[in-house]
Amino acid sequence: MKNHLLGLSIANNKRLKESCIDDALRQCAVVLGESQGIDRCYVLEIEKHSINYYY
Repeated sequence: MKNHLLGLSIANNKRLKESCIDDALRQCAVVLGESQGIDRCYVLEIEKHSINYYY
């Protein structure tokens, strides 16, 4: 639980300080993944007729 709360705190700090939302979200995913021992993340962009995958 301690790692999770620390990861949330660091991710929130990065989100607030970063001016580019794409960079902020990428950094948040990295920090949260590292705090939980997760080595990959899949982000989907769902539109009306298609799904775009980003790795």
